[in-house]
Amino acid sequence: MTNLTIIQTSLDPEQDAAGARRRPSIAARIGAIGQNRLGALLLLVATLAAIVWANGSLASY
Repeated sequence: MTNLTIIQTSLDPEQDAAGARRRPSIAARIGAIGQNRLGALLLLVATLAAIVWANGSLASY
């Protein structure tokens, strides 16, 4: 019979408790969004950019 070794890890002592409670990054939030919602969000942003661009070009004439 073989003796099994249990490996236990501890928290990094250089990382404080506040580091574990940090907000997720923008990239992590976008990655968590589903593909359909991401497409809808990109379409909304593109529509808003087109509206701003159209209204801005009228003022330049």
